[in-house]
Amino acid sequence: MKENTCYDKLINGVNENGTIVFYGKKNPMRAFLMDVDLFAAALKKRGFEKGDVLSVYLPTSLQAIVAFYACSKIGVTANIVHPLMPFAALKENMKAVGAKGLMYYDATLSSRDVFKDFNGILIECSVADYMGALSPFYKIYGLYKCRGNAKNTSYRAFLKSGKNGDFSQYGGAEDIVVTMHSGGTDGTPKILKISNRALNALVDNLLFLKDHETKGEYSLVMLPVFHAFGLGISVHYALTDGYNLCLASRFNARRANEYIKRFNVTFVAGVPVMFKKMIAEKNFSGHRLKKLKQVWCGGDVLPENTLKTFDEKVRNVGGTARLMRGYGLSEVCGACAANSYACYKDGSVGKPFENTTIKIIGDDGQVLNNGEIGEILVSTAAEFSGYVNDGDCKIILDGKPFVKTGDLGYVDDDGYLFVSGRKKRTVKINAINVFPFETEEKIRKLCGVKDCAVIDFERNGRIEFTAYVVAENEKRSAVEKEIFDVVNPSLIKYARVRNVKFVEALPLTKMGKIDFNALKSKGD
Repeated sequence: MKENTCYDKLINGVNENGTIVFYGKKNPMRAFLMDVDLFAAALKKRGFEKGDVLSVYLPTSLQAIVAFYACSKIGVTANIVHPLMPFAALKENMKAVGAKGLMYYDATLSSRDVFKDFNGILIECSVADYMGALSPFYKIYGLYKCRGNAKNTSYRAFLKSGKNGDFSQYGGAEDIVVTMHSGGTDGTPKILKISNRALNALVDNLLFLKDHETKGEYSLVMLPVFHAFGLGISVHYALTDGYNLCLASRFNARRANEYIKRFNVTFVAGVPVMFKKMIAEKNFSGHRLKKLKQVWCGGDVLPENTLKTFDEKVRNVGGTARLMRGYGLSEVCGACAANSYACYKDGSVGKPFENTTIKIIGDDGQVLNNGEIGEILVSTAAEFSGYVNDGDCKIILDGKPFVKTGDLGYVDDDGYLFVSGRKKRTVKINAINVFPFETEEKIRKLCGVKDCAVIDFERNGRIEFTAYVVAENEKRSAVEKEIFDVVNPSLIKYARVRNVKFVEALPLTKMGKIDFNALKSKGD
């Protein structure tokens, strides 16, 4: 079968004898594939046509993955949104994309009455949909959590309506298969559009990193499907390369560790805060950690101590897996460079994938030489198709489109990419660019430091930096002394920390990244 759509790639690569674990229960892959076809047929029966939009207001779940591939099959767009998005924001989002229907979870709403003015198709989902003999208990819980009435259809009834329906396929490579939230490369929230072609190109790029037969192994899906990293890598790449899936609907470090050991997970992708929490749990131990083979980390800065602790704990039980730094953004489907066992360099985020070009440009738009810091540009077949009602962030160089990432970094003489921070976090003092990220990296390496964030504040007409540090209580005095005596002398004078504040934890965004804006808004 020609792989025009994500559905095509799924059918060509999936392990039909595999399973998808949902709430600890194994569900046959063949049943999942049948549900995809039934859901697609049901959408057609309800009047969905090529180019229409279905909003998926669900956590990482079987229903969300079924809907995604069903939409791909028939040319409908799955608008995947955060399941905890306030309903007022959800309504604005659905209006922006022109959603014709909505899927939601019974247990995440307090009342169905919020839908009384919605004229589209409502599909109510429940954990009970895939829990077999335990379904009645989950159904009762859903009824208790979600009251009120709405003109909805249950997920199971919706699937049933697809029987004897139209099972033909209408999707194409350039169809927008998914829309999702993005922070935007300039820091402005946007809704981005991703095509079948882009997600399939991501899979093709990742296959170049494959170093063993993966059919029948387990991928732990702990990244959310409303994020390109989670959908593109943990789900689409894994399924199309023959993995079974183990779904973690809501991340919990202890439970993630349990899943790794219970199902002999070999592949895990996550963001730094996830791995940091996992290695802090006592149950990140035991001989089954030896089963891990591929562990990828992206989405944010990976502290060196987190990487080293992870690798050491795995190595101590006889394992060989290493936590691999990677780099990407939603605008390139979540990933475009990564370290691998064949190509690895400390401190770097690896080399660009096959069929991917990375260039560095200066403020004047000119391409810089190796070793010079500038904005990172990415050219890849996995690039997005633009923002909803807001253009894109691409420029043309040498006749090729490049995505302007808004990130700063450099490429060394061996072709490895190093990330220096966000362009929007660059602070200019006396015409000198200062990168708080570099200061943070130095502080994170101090003994006893768990994490930190460096924020700029204006005082008496001058820019000064405050370091918010999470550190072990008994080492705080030593850490503060080292910041002033060791870190500051290693920095240019404009970048030096003037104040140190110890906190129990740094504020995080919904995506688990440090919320720098929240720190800055609190004032110094």
